[in-house]
Amino acid sequence: MTLSELRDDEGIFWSIKSRRQYERLVQEGFVRTLRAYAGRRILRPSLTDFRSAHADIFRGVSADAGSIRDSDCLVQIFGSLLDDCDLEAEFDLLGSQISTLHSRARTIQDGVVIVAYTHARIVALQPSVFGNKRAAMCLSLSQIRVLYPIVLSLAPLPLKAYYEALEAAISGDQIGRLNEVLGRMMGISGPFNSSGYSVRSGENSRRSKKLRQPDPEMAWAGLEVLIEQ
Repeated sequence: MTLSELRDDEGIFWSIKSRRQYERLVQEGFVRTLRAYAGRRILRPSLTDFRSAHADIFRGVSADAGSIRDSDCLVQIFGSLLDDCDLEAEFDLLGSQISTLHSRARTIQDGVVIVAYTHARIVALQPSVFGNKRAAMCLSLSQIRVLYPIVLSLAPLPLKAYYEALEAAISGDQIGRLNEVLGRMMGISGPFNSSGYSVRSGENSRRSKKLRQPDPEMAWAGLEVLIEQ
């Protein structure tokens, strides 16, 4: 995408004169925000939390930092056109699902599934026109802080594997690969039980009411309490 296209799509400031300058400022904002959110504890991210993280990342490059897409704004992700939805209601639904899943968590792997599911659901919603993955990752670190308070460091995230796993989670409705990728980042290996999850739909989507919803009962059915060796 050219700098001119970025100005049209993302409201980039006219003071930014090159794509290289834009990328540098975005990276600086992202790293700064990652560090800040890694010290916070947010188990159930809200739309306000998303907007705050987004604003912190992009405030140095865009007038639209922290904004969410309008109801008539059509966006695509991994080649699929996204339906309009009530973002406030979708985040409320997500918070309720996370609470249920967290109450049923029994193993160290269960937390990874919660993080992967939350991350994929937020990205699938595309709350903003741009920067959704970065903002969602900042919120993931705050969620990890709640679920794994003794984790002191994370391994580098392999971007190619991450993008492929995220596409599988959103387009193919399978979060298994994302569990593995984020698990490796946290130093946690499987097996992961993520049956019964759907990241593509929420009950508040205008045209997606018939798509299946995450079923906490199914997701944790038959799960045994495992003792970490």
